[in-house]
Amino acid sequence: MNKSHMGKNLAEVLAQCLKDYGLNGCILAVIAHNASNNNTMVKELEGLLDGFLGKLSQGCCFAHILNITCILSVFTKTKGKLTGKLDGDNNDNKDIDDRVHLR
Repeated sequence: MNKSHMGKNLAEVLAQCLKDYGLNGCILAVIAHNASNNNTMVKELEGLLDGFLGKLSQGCCFAHILNITCILSVFTKTKGKLTGKLDGDNNDNKDIDDRVHLR
């Protein structure tokens, strides 16, 4: 993908790929990790794919949710509180930065 990974761009590329392979009306659900660009992608896909129900067809990756839960459990037991990023150097946790603020 040559464009940025913004939700609208992801939706356009995915929809075109599905159409190219004749799968336009065959998608029941999208399972992805909990980043905001995936939420936007699902909203955009509703208008691009036949029969796709948007938010009703979105599932969040259980493994990602479990990973966040474990990280927060360990972090809050060892550090006592969490504000902002889980660590200062790594962007792996970027998608939860704005949603998690334990005090």
